[in-house]
Amino acid sequence: MGQEIANTKFSKQDFELFQSALEEETATLDRWLSSDKLCNDKLVGGFEIEGWILNSSLLPASINNEFLTRFDNPLVVPELAVFNIEFNNIPLALEGSFFSQLHSNTEKLWLSAHETAMRLSEPSTLLLIGT
Repeated sequence: MGQEIANTKFSKQDFELFQSALEEETATLDRWLSSDKLCNDKLVGGFEIEGWILNSSLLPASINNEFLTRFDNPLVVPELAVFNIEFNNIPLALEGSFFSQLHSNTEKLWLSAHETAMRLSEPSTLLLIGT
């Protein structure tokens, strides 16, 4: 991650450009919040988890396209590198059995994804690395 970043030192102009982009995105979010473009009916929660596809030697396996094609689930998408994937969940209302539902949905997705990884052209396993 970050291997595509060639610079390790940044100029004042780089920081000003970043600040400008950040202010623009913050203004967009503010407009969306002010114009009810975002759902405010009830509190909802969700998350994403980053994962790696590992080969039998537990090294990164550069086959996320094959995995994503075979798994064919819109909740799992490519990440930065060819061995990374991102697991998402459907946001749920923050009420009642929220955590149990979130756990159950995530566990089902994970188990199914792991089964798919084991059946790839290069039998693989999955590793969750962070949120």
